[in-house]
Amino acid sequence: MVKLLGAAFFFVLVLSGCDVLDPKVTEVQVTSEVSQLLPGGTTKLKASVYGIGPFDPEISWSVQGGGSLSANTGEQVTYTAPDVVSAETQVTVTATSVQTPARFASTTLILMGPGITAVQVTAADSELFARESVALDASVTGTGSFSSEVKWSVQGGGSLSATTGSQVIYTAPDVVGTDTPVIVTATSVQAPARSASKTLTLKAPHIISVQVTAADSELFANESAALDALVIGTGPFNSEVKWSVQGGGTLSATMGARVVYTAPASVMVDTQVTVTATSTVDGSKAGSVSLKINVPEVTAVTVNPSGAELFAKETVALDASVTGTGPFSSEVKWSVQGGGTLSATTGPQVIYMAPDVVSADTPVTVTATSVQTPARSASTTLTLKAPRITAVQVTAAETELSEKESVALDALVTGTGPFSPEVSWSMQGEGSLSATTGSQVIYTAPATIMVDTQVTVTATSMSDGRKADSITLVLKAPIITAVEVSVARPQLYAGNSVVFSATVSGTAPFDSKVEWKLVSDGGVLEALPADASRPNMSFARYTAPRTATALTATVQATSVANPTRSESKSVQVMPVPLSITEVSSATVSNRPGWLELRNDTDESIQLADYALRARGFDTSSSTWVFKDIMLFPLPSRSLAPGAYIIVAGKLSAWENFDSNQMIWLKAEPATVPLWAGSTFIELVRSDLGETVDFIRFGTSTQVPLTEGAWTGNTNVAAVPTDGSSSFSFARMPGANDTNSASDWSSRPFSTPAGPNDVPANAVDDDVDGIPDSAEVEGGRFAGLDLYAMGARTAQRDIFIEVDHMQSTNPGILPQKDALDKLVAVFAGRGIQVHLDVGTRFSASFDPAKYNLGQGSPEVPFSANINMTRAGGEAASVYELKSANMDVARRSAFHYCVFGSTQSLNGSAGISGIAERLGNDLLVTLGAFKLSTDTAAQRNVLINYQAATLMHELGHNLGLRHGGNVDANYKPNYLSVMNYMYQLSGLGQIAGSSAGDRYYLQWRLKGYGAADDLVDSPLSNGFVMDYSDGTGSSIDENAVSESAGMCRPGATSIDYDNNGFINTPTFDLNRDNVFEVLSDHNDWANILLPFSLSHSVVKNVSPHDTPPSPMSIVQDQQPVADEEPPSPALIEQLQRLPL
Repeated sequence: MVKLLGAAFFFVLVLSGCDVLDPKVTEVQVTSEVSQLLPGGTTKLKASVYGIGPFDPEISWSVQGGGSLSANTGEQVTYTAPDVVSAETQVTVTATSVQTPARFASTTLILMGPGITAVQVTAADSELFARESVALDASVTGTGSFSSEVKWSVQGGGSLSATTGSQVIYTAPDVVGTDTPVIVTATSVQAPARSASKTLTLKAPHIISVQVTAADSELFANESAALDALVIGTGPFNSEVKWSVQGGGTLSATMGARVVYTAPASVMVDTQVTVTATSTVDGSKAGSVSLKINVPEVTAVTVNPSGAELFAKETVALDASVTGTGPFSSEVKWSVQGGGTLSATTGPQVIYMAPDVVSADTPVTVTATSVQTPARSASTTLTLKAPRITAVQVTAAETELSEKESVALDALVTGTGPFSPEVSWSMQGEGSLSATTGSQVIYTAPATIMVDTQVTVTATSMSDGRKADSITLVLKAPIITAVEVSVARPQLYAGNSVVFSATVSGTAPFDSKVEWKLVSDGGVLEALPADASRPNMSFARYTAPRTATALTATVQATSVANPTRSESKSVQVMPVPLSITEVSSATVSNRPGWLELRNDTDESIQLADYALRARGFDTSSSTWVFKDIMLFPLPSRSLAPGAYIIVAGKLSAWENFDSNQMIWLKAEPATVPLWAGSTFIELVRSDLGETVDFIRFGTSTQVPLTEGAWTGNTNVAAVPTDGSSSFSFARMPGANDTNSASDWSSRPFSTPAGPNDVPANAVDDDVDGIPDSAEVEGGRFAGLDLYAMGARTAQRDIFIEVDHMQSTNPGILPQKDALDKLVAVFAGRGIQVHLDVGTRFSASFDPAKYNLGQGSPEVPFSANINMTRAGGEAASVYELKSANMDVARRSAFHYCVFGSTQSLNGSAGISGIAERLGNDLLVTLGAFKLSTDTAAQRNVLINYQAATLMHELGHNLGLRHGGNVDANYKPNYLSVMNYMYQLSGLGQIAGSSAGDRYYLQWRLKGYGAADDLVDSPLSNGFVMDYSDGTGSSIDENAVSESAGMCRPGATSIDYDNNGFINTPTFDLNRDNVFEVLSDHNDWANILLPFSLSHSVVKNVSPHDTPPSPMSIVQDQQPVADEEPPSPALIEQLQRLPL
């Protein structure tokens, strides 16, 4: 604090003209928060300075006696005492004015030394018995950093676990004879005058009482009871007792807490016994229990049952029950009066047997007498009954019989006792009995019954001739009244079968045989074996003929026994309207194959009337699960006469797009039909439940819904489930359908949505994916005349259908010069490319003008397009292919779309994209702002279209951006597949322009635009090609700049742009990897057959990536990664010279 004393006074002096005084400090004061501190303690000190005029309030601090200050100057400081203070000490802190050192002030602080004030001892318990323990705690209080250490001692006996420490355990002596006090003391080590004690009392044990208890207080002779002695006392007393007994019997022991008392073996009268337990420590303490020993006796005897009736030789079990008290004897002695015998004379049970003959009812008495107490006995009275017959009853299962029929007759004799059931049989009327005695006989009616007749059969008891019974049987004369014919269904398809049944009615036992006859022509009628369960019915199978027109078949059944009785029934035979003509196998185990249907009629067919019956699989997980055999209804769609349609299971909306030539089947949510291995496929007319067509594969035993739809004992071979061994099964056009395996043969080349016109033994010797049989005049491939389109044997052919968006943009419209340029490059290598842009350049079929008959090539315009339309944000090549490309072409043609852009924002984006080892590609130059306004602009348009089409086709043929690797921008890989040369063209390898594409790519040597290049895309000298592999490799770890493009005759290139030709380590393609950059022979490694699983191609050269299986219903392959051109290139296109 600074106080300016005299400031007003100074002002007055100035006004009055007096002399001015010099400023100075007049007083310093020091204050402290506390005056006493413990070691390490702190206090804040504050200096107040007083003076005259504008004096300097600055203070200088100092300390004497130990400790430290937080600062040497300032109005306020903090003093900290030393960490260790051995005794009470004084410290002086002084504040001195800097301006006037004579002015200062001090304060004295007292540093407190450590001290002990008290010791306290506590214990958890103060009374203990011998050997018991208790924890004692010592608490020391004091001032400063005192020592809490104590020393322990004990007076009066016992022991401590330790002599020092804040806690010890006191343990009482092993023996405490009398109550004794013990004192435990804790003394401060630092201040021995400070101590505290705890008095503990050692308690002596003593016995209070002995109690004896028994499990039972009353016993019989030889019975035992457990006795327990409970000794009650205090402390660790001895609980041992000594046992004694008065009055007889024995103890199991004389010592112990429990003994067992056993009564004497013989007790003549009831007796009292006393058992006593006495403490072995204090004989005055004892306890006793009294037991009563009772004498056993028999009180009663009962016999069960109390009475019974028996016939001769019958037996009955008799039980004697003896009751009494104690361990009495239950033994009895048996006796009988009145006849019969007992199985024994002693024991709790005997068997009584009646005499062999009982001529009259007789009473018998059986008695049981107690052996121990003969005065105790009981009896039962049995009645022996004489037997007799009461009645005879005759029964029969049937009372009306026809000729030669038989019926069993049963005689039931009833009576009492062991009577004889024997009867004698007699008959009045015609027929015969199987026997004259016995409980059952068989009556058989005569062979001929002319009129209804009655027969009486009688059974008479052989023991009592007065007892007899009769039954009357009616013999019926037979008659046939009618024959009724029925058929399982009123109509069937040609080649199928239906069963007719004939029911003959009349009065039995008539002959139910009929004679079958096919009244109308056509088909086969076959009598079937008789069904024993339906004796009045006969059956025949009618198999309809293979017919192209409807007909009526009439079948007649005539009674063999009465030819005047007959009936006819007709069925309508319909030609097969729809047939399965081809079945493909699956590409892999969980990918559906497809089948082909054909309208065999002259009229359109509504497919909604039909369903496919097949095995259904749940596709909701990666492992498909078989659910059941299901009906998959076909959708509402009209199929033209003679037309084909493909049917397959639908896996994904992004894979299986709608098409008027394809039907996708799926039972929601995720069940699809699948045929693989040993299986079947059945085409069914939904409203009739009639099989239209049926095929069975492998070892399947599945039967069609309609009989006759499959004949013979053999099946078509099992359907393969992997692409490497897959093929299709087909019917030859016009072949006679026999509904058997002989109708089908396997084909290495599938022909979807077209005639099965490729021979089963077809080959592809020129390895272009097209059967040689279709490359000769008159040959066909799924109905396609590829020969007329330019295909030839011994010539490798590539077919591409090219569609384009509706637009006037020249970048979207295929340019004929660009197509010519592509065709010329391939022709120079002996490969013919056949392009079909439909009516783009010619209104009719004209291979020279690239019209191979597809019709209009236009597809709807879309601002964006990609391969899959993933997310639905753009048009899809696959969707356009499904909507616009003839399915029959899919086995031979690549499909290409010229479109707008792949960028969602409308920018130029990548120039194209394609499947690798596939058959689909996309060219997207619509946003490149290409033009035909000048010659240079037209050249750019033609060259960009040609180069991009060739680049993307190269991916279809298996090439990568580095040939067989993905490494891009290799200067020695002279291929249109290399981004360095795709849109810039191939340059010269020698001379001043050697390496100009490399320099332009990386903006070196002043190259900044395409027009800086020789044979640039602006010229008609633009060169595009695949590499022939004649270049040598470049090692980026030691680049030979003198080798240039690494081809014969190549001149040097300054790759690292340092102005010298040397051997630098340099990353030529800027991929941050130093490696060997190799050339690649593209032409020797392109793979023309794309990955259709059902195309068997011979002599295919090994490839870096094996073709993956592909089907027309799932022909999507992995897409090559592409990058957009640099913004600088797009900008250059806008500045092309006019």
